[in-house]
Amino acid sequence: MPNTAVARNVRLLDLKGNKRSSGKWKEMLLIYAKEKEGFDNVNYATMMSQMGGIRHVDNRDPLFRAFLDDLGKQVEVRGLRWMGAQGIGKIMHAIAKMNLRNERTSKILFSQVEKHAEELVKEGDPRTISQTVWACAKLGVESPNLFAQVEKHTEKLVKEGSNPQTIADTVWACAELGVDSPKLFAQVEKHAERLVKEGTPQNIADTVWACAELGVHSPKLFAQMEKYAKRLVNESKPQALVKTVWAYAELGVDSPNLFSQVEKRAEMLVKEGTPHEIANTVWACDTVGIKLPNAFLHVEKNAEQLVQEGNPQALANTVWACAELRIKSPNFFFQVEKHAKKFVQEGNPQEIAKTVRACAKLGFDCPKLFAQVEKHRERLVKEGNPQEIETLFGRVTR
Repeated sequence: MPNTAVARNVRLLDLKGNKRSSGKWKEMLLIYAKEKEGFDNVNYATMMSQMGGIRHVDNRDPLFRAFLDDLGKQVEVRGLRWMGAQGIGKIMHAIAKMNLRNERTSKILFSQVEKHAEELVKEGDPRTISQTVWACAKLGVESPNLFAQVEKHTEKLVKEGSNPQTIADTVWACAELGVDSPKLFAQVEKHAERLVKEGTPQNIADTVWACAELGVHSPKLFAQMEKYAKRLVNESKPQALVKTVWAYAELGVDSPNLFSQVEKRAEMLVKEGTPHEIANTVWACDTVGIKLPNAFLHVEKNAEQLVQEGNPQALANTVWACAELRIKSPNFFFQVEKHAKKFVQEGNPQEIAKTVRACAKLGFDCPKLFAQVEKHRERLVKEGNPQEIETLFGRVTR
């Protein structure tokens, strides 16, 4: 790499800033406009990677359009080998973060990656490969040859020393695109202790979520999580915590220590989590048959906010979990009744029928809810299946 290209790269790196919102992307594009004749493969990859890390880049900017088109032409003419596996990983990652799936340059890159997948996976390091498959999954681009090569080289990708985030991103990509990868998950199971010890709660949550999505039972991985449950739960944000308990419930894994730790963090989860995340947590409790009194206490305490902000699916799942676990939550059901008009207008027959059944199961009289169901009879009968229709209109006409 010539000295001028090295110096240019340093300037590009300096312009990113410390925060995603502070990067000087316009200044980067001015460097490109003035010095594009001297840009080498590393400069292209660095600049794209830097812009991918900045929150507000205007992809309609004429200079950005020119840079992106030029990048595509360079790859099309010179090929992936010129850019290098590491550069391709950085560019693909940025394309996904900037949601540029439909751009001509993106299509060129995805096509080239699929065509030269074997070479890319052989030459790339685990992080490069994870960035590439993550980009495919993030943008919903199927790449069968690429994922076949990942499966072929799993031992390399999950070797000792590989970053747990790299592994989590790779298995997440497989699950997101519905790609079965038994050898890859076997390696995850083999290295379970290290992954749980060294990984962040988000890394581990993404990994077990992938297991659950693909129906992969990983006893060593879940055993290690049970062992380190206190650390994982204490350090988790609501999103990671909910992903984790959802995976346990989906696979039917018993984990008394982990759910006990979740119970201790119930107040944080309900205060900081979204209604959807909270609904998934109580659904998980219902699925594995575990009552978490503290969690449901905080759901009851924050009922007004949860009902006002939640969508019909979140509300229906929450009330159904209460009903299945025989947990009376009068304030939550009162709020559902209070907001019955909006709930029935926006909900589908399955969500509304589930809520009606929950009310009946716990003995709650909800006249406003039933009145709204009757008001929307025509739509609900048209859209519902026979069981849902019987539930809804058996109740309201009784």
